[in-house]
Amino acid sequence: MVNAEFLAKMKPGAILLNTSRGEVIDEAALLDALSNRGLRAGLDVYANEPGSGSGEWTSALAQHPSVVGTHHIGASTNQAQEAVADGTVETILAYLAGSVTNCVNLSVKPTGPVTLSIRHRDKVGVLAKIFQTIRSNGINVQQMSNQVFSGGGAAVATMTIASQPSPSLIDELNQIEEIIAISQTPAGS
Repeated sequence: MVNAEFLAKMKPGAILLNTSRGEVIDEAALLDALSNRGLRAGLDVYANEPGSGSGEWTSALAQHPSVVGTHHIGASTNQAQEAVADGTVETILAYLAGSVTNCVNLSVKPTGPVTLSIRHRDKVGVLAKIFQTIRSNGINVQQMSNQVFSGGGAAVATMTIASQPSPSLIDELNQIEEIIAISQTPAGS
């Protein structure tokens, strides 16, 4: 991925960091760029590093004066292993509580123009009927949550939908026996 053509596009004095895999860099091309173009590099992986905790190894790249190298074992410390375990437990607990954590591309703003709040009886199949009715009207549900009220007899489904619902869609939803009430607000309100 990082070859002579890629390196030629970097500005003189730029710093290349690689902490993924050594094989993504053409090391001969990087050595040339370090020596002749003033590039610098920060590396903790190399193409031919040993696969185990011991072994003879030398690298012209690791010894180059424009390279700062570190050992690729940061996750091997007890502290790092405990932090990974703690983070895993936090993610699982959040998921079980109904939220998504550490998601880099989750939309934080409503993506549709309208939010429907549909109070309904908490029974099997009610949400399926709601979704089928919305689907049959050609509207996509983009964000959704369903919260059950204390006592478990009723719930509210809050959903941002992709387009303004027609009066006939609202009428169809109101025909579902388990629907208690429907309100709509501009998304984000």
